Amino acid sequence: MRVKRSLFVAGHLACALAAVSCAPTAQGSSVDYGSRAVVGRWQDEQDPVEADAATSETDSAAAPSGKVSPAPSNTAGSNASDPPSARPTVQDAGAAGSGGAAAQADAGTPATPAAPEPPTRVTSLSFEVTTSAAGGRYQPKNIGAIWIEDQNGKLVKSLEVWAATRRRYLTGYVAALAGASIDVTTSATLARHRAHTLSWNLTDRSGNAVAQGSYRLKMELTDGNQTGKSTAIAFDTTQGPVTLSPTDAPSFGAMKVQLK
Repeated sequence: MRVKRSLFVAGHLACALAAVSCAPTAQGSSVDYGSRAVVGRWQDEQDPVEADAATSETDSAAAPSGKVSPAPSNTAGSNASDPPSARPTVQDAGAAGSGGAAAQADAGTPATPAAPEPPTRVTSLSFEVTTSAAGGRYQPKNIGAIWIEDQNGKLVKSLEVWAATRRRYLTGYVAALAGASIDVTTSATLARHRAHTLSWNLTDRSGNAVAQGSYRLKMELTDGNQTGKSTAIAFDTTQGPVTLSPTDAPSFGAMKVQLK
């Protein structure tokens, strides 16, 4: 009796197992009776080792034969494996930039021209002149005067006077004196015309140095009891050393002025 019951139970279990194995599964699904759970279609069920192998084969097929794909570039501009001396630094970049800017500024900025040297200060004047007849009754005898005056016509200093009793006929020179005494040693009337050479040390009647600027060299002569001939030469001491050769004037020729 027990044997029959056992056989009956075993038969029912076998039928149940058979029913389960024969039952249809959901369309498009697969059942794994191993250690893995249901994942989906069988194409998505790929072993991790097989997936790595497939990826390696795909990369090898894409790369040219015998060549290795380059490693990704470092976006920071330097490789971590480079030695410290090969890596650019912020300080180096700034120095290079400032140097380039300075070079550009130097290239684009015109050189400043050097300031001209000031002229050498004039300390003296020399003058040469040769007189000739003015048409008076006493020629070749003659009287005359040579002096320096400023731009306003004021006498600065007398350089030479050759006249005695007839000095009043030197009307231009007398007017420049304006009643003041003659500030230079005079000589008597000359018996004939000749060359005159004289100098001026740029001082006034009192011996004080005059200011740099414009002046006139004046001269006058007569050979009769009348106003004679006169002329003037303008010069400027601020122009530095210079030699002037004025054009001849009536009764005055071969003139030469040197500022030095």
